[in-house]
Amino acid sequence: ARLMMAKSGGIRAGKRVRIDGLTKATENNGVGGTAVRQEGEKWLVKTETGEELLLKEENIHPDEPQRKKARFADEEGGEVEVVKVEDCNDQEEAEEADEEDPPYTTWANDIVNIRLVTGKGESDVVGSFNPSFTHQVFFTPGEGEEPRKHEELIIGYEEPKIDIVYAANTLKAGVDFKHCGMVGMKLLKEENLSRTNVLSSIEKRAQCDYATKLPAVEESAEQPFTPCGKLVHEEPCKEGGLLQMFHFIANQPAQVTFVQRLQTFAIWLIETGNAIEVPDDSWNVFTLYRVQQKGGKDVHVLLGFLTAYSYWVYDKAENAIDKRRLRVSQCVVLPPFHRQGHGSRLLKAAYKFALQDPTILDVSVEDPSPEFQALRDATDGVLLHQDGSVDALGGAQPPLAEVGRRLKLCRQQMKRLAHIANFHKLGLHDPEGDPEAKDPEVTKLRLKIKGALYRQALCEHKGVVHFDHQDDEEDPKEKAQNGASAGSQAVKEAAGSE
Repeated sequence: ARLMMAKSGGIRAGKRVRIDGLTKATENNGVGGTAVRQEGEKWLVKTETGEELLLKEENIHPDEPQRKKARFADEEGGEVEVVKVEDCNDQEEAEEADEEDPPYTTWANDIVNIRLVTGKGESDVVGSFNPSFTHQVFFTPGEGEEPRKHEELIIGYEEPKIDIVYAANTLKAGVDFKHCGMVGMKLLKEENLSRTNVLSSIEKRAQCDYATKLPAVEESAEQPFTPCGKLVHEEPCKEGGLLQMFHFIANQPAQVTFVQRLQTFAIWLIETGNAIEVPDDSWNVFTLYRVQQKGGKDVHVLLGFLTAYSYWVYDKAENAIDKRRLRVSQCVVLPPFHRQGHGSRLLKAAYKFALQDPTILDVSVEDPSPEFQALRDATDGVLLHQDGSVDALGGAQPPLAEVGRRLKLCRQQMKRLAHIANFHKLGLHDPEGDPEAKDPEVTKLRLKIKGALYRQALCEHKGVVHFDHQDDEEDPKEKAQNGASAGSQAVKEAAGSE
């Protein structure tokens, strides 16, 4: 459908408008909508309720954000007018409110829908969600060294809709793309835009063996299924059935195909997620399934997965050169199954695997997000309680090396857990709540935590990575010498650390 843009009144296709001045269908006055296209002297408008109206241009107006004016007297008695955009919380959002999206564009996050199915019926849809991130799939490449633009935008279609359907067990996937019409190339060129090739973008930037037709996905979901790898953990599921954890190395053809399908979720759900390269004997994959009986057969539904890379590391304590570190790369729980403890289950499975392998020195995490770090801290805190190490770590001389080696937690995380144990101790002896509880040990713990936070903040300010290798007990003379340049030694060699 060819869309035409009005040269007057500020109305153009794809722009938000508000209806006003109707004398007959007065119930539509004040209703918002979107200008679809111009037909002669009138505009076709699709309202917020889904109704399509053919209206004169004089009855539609650009839907600007409401502005509230306030007047204040200045020092000389004059008036100063302050304009406040009600929909914006701060200056940055106010500036963004003044920027309009290019015409003929739609936000991909809103129109991409991902579904998990176990069969052909509507009741076989076990989960549906929108991707958290689409900027790695939908964008316009920049020319030469220019950065890419139009991230997360679908350009050149009327009312596009993208459905990505996965078989909940095999993860066989198919894409269904629909729209109500395409914008004319002449209009796109006038705005210096190019139409998004939706299917090609998905196939190239979220790669896997997509089915050409959706029925093939539904058929795959109904076939007998055996998960890749070895069953390493099993427990009852609150919704009925069982939770089963599997582990495998991605080095066989069938496993490689499954991992490639799995990695598309990393693209959609991790902000800077990249697909891991397989086959590779160093990649460990953990998958978590919910298994329930239906029609006399087991129905598997993938809940989440974790990938971890094993690489060589020198064990300085034992002067051993045959050790490896297990570094967690991705931990994904699919959105329909959040807040059920599955992320902690996946991380515990990685810990258990490391504890059972004498060649693994410890477990670390590659560039953890704040959300994953919180999950990691909570999971590790439970392990410390079970190990009976919380009080010792909260003491003046925490046995970081001993506990870390026993639980196979890297030194950097042990430092963090010691701080958490210190906070726990401060909570039991709160100087503000109980003045009599003040003592030098509490003050020392406070200063120790502040010092560590200062060194970390100083490193972040300088744009360097923070590795806190400071000894727990430092010689007073050396400490005095280092005091004048606090933080200068916070960045050291990364060998043997996370």
